[in-house]
Amino acid sequence: MEYPFCKGESFLENEIKYLSESFDRVYIFALSAHGKQTRETPHNVIPVPLKNNASKTRYIHYTLRGILPFGRIGMKEMLPAATLKSFLASLYARGRVHTSYKKIISILDLDFNKESPTFVAFYSYWFMDQALLACLLGERYRTQFLIKIISRAHGYDLYESRNKINSIPFRELVFKKIDAVYPCSKDGADYLIQKYPKWKEKVKVAYLGTIDYGMQIIQNKQDQVFHIVTCSNLIPLKRIHLVAEALATLKSRQIENIHWTCIGDGPEMPRIVSIIHDNNISNQISIKGRLANKEVIDFYKSHYCDLFINVSTSEGLPVSIMEAQSFGIPVIATDVGGTREIVDNSCGTLLSQDISSGELATIIENYYSLNEESLQEYRRNARHNWEKLFNADINYKKFILEICGK
Repeated sequence: MEYPFCKGESFLENEIKYLSESFDRVYIFALSAHGKQTRETPHNVIPVPLKNNASKTRYIHYTLRGILPFGRIGMKEMLPAATLKSFLASLYARGRVHTSYKKIISILDLDFNKESPTFVAFYSYWFMDQALLACLLGERYRTQFLIKIISRAHGYDLYESRNKINSIPFRELVFKKIDAVYPCSKDGADYLIQKYPKWKEKVKVAYLGTIDYGMQIIQNKQDQVFHIVTCSNLIPLKRIHLVAEALATLKSRQIENIHWTCIGDGPEMPRIVSIIHDNNISNQISIKGRLANKEVIDFYKSHYCDLFINVSTSEGLPVSIMEAQSFGIPVIATDVGGTREIVDNSCGTLLSQDISSGELATIIENYYSLNEESLQEYRRNARHNWEKLFNADINYKKFILEICGK
């Protein structure tokens, strides 16, 4: 976790406002953060960069630390590891948790001695070693205060197959100690319940949400061009190159009145740029690079978009789609993870996980060919779907009431 340092985890910017309004004090322990704070937080939110090792040497560093005795994670919890790789991953997690634990209690012990709270929630945003850390911290103070230990769960931190070793260390131990786990999708909840049926009572769905900035209106459309937009990291998993290839295919079909805004940056950028140049479609594309969340929202406020595209090979339940729908933008997205919980035929199209760029081009062409009345119906349905399921004001208030047991 790096928020509110660096550029990641922009979705937390929506939730922190509600947490700050419901708790007297909110500590954010950013495990891997270094440097200056890059985003503002409410006055009673205290960001603490733990400055843990985030370099390539971290695997050796924390694995070696994991060999050292740490009574709160005993050897019996280490031994269930099925392979050498999973055992080494357990050592790495143990070392990272131990390091963070010592830093955090040095702060909380002082704070709690000065002012004794009536209720403390230990909340991990990711369901990996961060969740184990929350459990151990909660156990330390459980005899002193009323304690709640919870974790969200999203994508790579939830689905074990998305990890290189096909497992996540200490999952059984975390389930044993935690009060509740909140996957961000029903698909994620079903996965955990099926894999860990003994703990099904601790698994509860809690959708994320985005802020209401209003729906885009047709009067803001400044030209007759069909505008599509993507917003994601440019990494292989996101397959944004398929969009570039689809536009090249559409050009070969004599359809050039389409403009693509690509928001994001990453190692796939050279591949995407190469496709654009090789097919002479640069005049149809604006590459914005990585934008802060506020800049993304400002873009949607000032640019009318006809279609949002997500072609990932795997997902949790994308906040980027929630943001697009809140502005009334129809969405086409691959049917992976919890995406079918936000996209259906009324407000967009679910795509095959293994869709080709040619097939994607055809789907885009279908929307491009729709009359204005049909497009506006998709837009109204997209906005209605967001209002019903992904409004931050509703979802986060409900989530916090559940945390506090009200």
